[in-house]
Amino acid sequence: MVLDLKHVESFVAAADATSFSLAADRLGTVQSAVSAHIRALEHHLGMTLLDRGRGRPVALTPDGRAFLAQARRLLDLAEELSDPSRLRPQAQRLRLGTTVTFALSAVANALSSFRSGGHIAEVEVQTARSHALLDMLDTGLIDVAFVLDQ
Repeated sequence: MVLDLKHVESFVAAADATSFSLAADRLGTVQSAVSAHIRALEHHLGMTLLDRGRGRPVALTPDGRAFLAQARRLLDLAEELSDPSRLRPQAQRLRLGTTVTFALSAVANALSSFRSGGHIAEVEVQTARSHALLDMLDTGLIDVAFVLDQ
């Protein structure tokens, strides 16, 4: 059985609120649902995560403390994965230096296929002699240089 994120979310809310009722209010549900979620989670894991007692706050067990850190990571990752804009790499700008010979031959085709992959939004090409391109690369004026062996 796979962990149910609702169960994990209920556990984190109860741990943070130290109360099933307050956790239910924060989650927009009822106390009995939070209790059932946590009971199912504990059954699935085979461990007690929370000490419960009438009239006293909910407290984490040692297993609960260990699980809480992982549960928070899991919920953060689930939130990140639910946002499609975070799944796509951000397009970058590429500053390329090349000799005229390379620019007129292989570079144009290579850039065309590379740019169509969606990782590069803008390509700036500068042409110069190889030694000048190496200087530009050393000073950070360009990101990549195609040069002839000197």
